[in-house]
Amino acid sequence: MSRLAEQLKRQEQSGKCALKLYRCPAGRLTIGWGHNIEANPLTGFIRYYFNIHDEITREMADYMLDQDLVEAALDASEHIPHFAEMDNVRQDVIINMIFNLGMAGVLGFHDFIRALRSKDYAAAAEAMRDSKWYRQLGGDPAGTNDGVLERPEEEIAMMQTGQYVK
Repeated sequence: MSRLAEQLKRQEQSGKCALKLYRCPAGRLTIGWGHNIEANPLTGFIRYYFNIHDEITREMADYMLDQDLVEAALDASEHIPHFAEMDNVRQDVIINMIFNLGMAGVLGFHDFIRALRSKDYAAAAEAMRDSKWYRQLGGDPAGTNDGVLERPEEEIAMMQTGQYVK
């Protein structure tokens, strides 16, 4: 999980950890490394600390990211066809997508899920490219390439090849 956590830290806010609340591009209240507090409210000591200081610590953000990734992996193992049979790279792509979109959001990618069900990773990658998720996260328009590997392009390359790109 640590490689995925490092990848997400690099991708989230260009490697910046937000210790104070902000609104993500989808308009959700977020903190740390992209922890959506509307879907997953702060709990326990982290909530207590935040209520007093109006921010969290870097260690708290790292802890929440680890917990979010564990939850996303559990969701994937329960809901994604053949998840346990996939290599670690493709599992990380799916966990990353669940972290960002939630399980319901990923399950809404019908062509993507259909491709995973048949273990057609090239078709799964193409379904990722042909999505609102791809466009919202800054993927290059069809037929163009700006030479920069944006977040969705990185995930698509990993789904296609089963290899980490960075």
